[in-house]
Amino acid sequence: MTKSAKQLCRRLETLKSGESFELWNTIQGLTMQVFGETVYGVSLNQDNEDERAQKLRTAAQLMFHNAGSVTKGNFWMASFPFLSSPLFAALRKRFFQAQTQNILGYQAVIDAVAMDAINTRKQNPQLRRGDLVDLLLEARISTRDGEVRTVQEAQQQAQQQEAARPVAADGESRNAADYAPGEIRPLFDDEARDQMNTFLLAGTDTTASSLTFSIFLITQHPEVEKKLLEEIDRLTADIKWQDDLASVDDDVRFDELKNFTYTEQVLSETMRLYPPGAAFTRQAKEDIELEGYKIEKGTICFISAFAIHHNAAYWPQPEVFRPERFDPESQEFKDRSKNPYCYMPFGVGPRMCIGNRYAMEEMKLALITIYRRFTFRLTAECIRSLPLKLDCAFTVRPDPRQGIHMTAHARVKDTT
Repeated sequence: MTKSAKQLCRRLETLKSGESFELWNTIQGLTMQVFGETVYGVSLNQDNEDERAQKLRTAAQLMFHNAGSVTKGNFWMASFPFLSSPLFAALRKRFFQAQTQNILGYQAVIDAVAMDAINTRKQNPQLRRGDLVDLLLEARISTRDGEVRTVQEAQQQAQQQEAARPVAADGESRNAADYAPGEIRPLFDDEARDQMNTFLLAGTDTTASSLTFSIFLITQHPEVEKKLLEEIDRLTADIKWQDDLASVDDDVRFDELKNFTYTEQVLSETMRLYPPGAAFTRQAKEDIELEGYKIEKGTICFISAFAIHHNAAYWPQPEVFRPERFDPESQEFKDRSKNPYCYMPFGVGPRMCIGNRYAMEEMKLALITIYRRFTFRLTAECIRSLPLKLDCAFTVRPDPRQGIHMTAHARVKDTT
């Protein structure tokens, strides 16, 4: 993650004095690169001319666009039932067929890259690097409870339960019906592939949006920028920056990330104002009455995280960017902790985002690395185009037709 952020810094260093860049596209390139290397084992650097990397990057970006269009359509039909009438049926069918065909085409490309990564690791164990592909290949799942475990945990459970057969080895591709109840089996290739693709869909555009909005908000609030820089400089004072991308001597270690408390508050407040997922769905498990409305069992309900995050009943001055709201020592934070459902940037419940910790770690490392070297300012034209317009579909993101154009300003280097 740090290596990818440092590569971004290198690209920013090539900009001429006063030359601007578009923030969203730049940050999305960063998150795609991090994702490719940590999940697929493929460099998705925008400068990488590898055909497989180009196909995956292009397919993912186009899939996000088309999936967002379908999401908007589903939302409008759920909100306005008359759109489901025969009058609109033909138009709706034509629209969704085209969008669905596009999505299936892009999905086929993404599936092929994922399966190639899985097969390559199976055939070449020496290439294993401890990323998500390796973890999925090493995982074992119980046919008794559906829980996924490590190989060691699975072996222990098998011994305790006296399973009918031993733990299945890597590469076995029997059907699920071939396994006895309680037997421990590996994930099938298609299951591993689907998990990889879930991380792609949930962990690139969403993270890119949160990082983009964070930098945008920091430029708008000098007092926040000052406090953020003070924390980063203080906690990295003994870590000298290395221009060598292969060096890890200047990496902030995982166990040190917890010390960057204000950085995390900035990110948390950003995701309150601009939640990665504007809304999500849940199914009612029983008949309930909410604010005078009767909701029958089985009803699919839209939950707007965006509306909840901007509700003054839970957030005083909800439109104000104030990271201190998330200071655990503040009274506001203590009062709000009594209602854990007023903040849900990653969803809520057992089906909340599986990659929430991964996303937070990635964003913290990115902000720390980038702000060690640069600060940013909006261009005059961008300032005149404010307020910022949003595109709320698959995720909350800046409207691409407006863009966020900035200039990067180098800080004093501390290389050795």
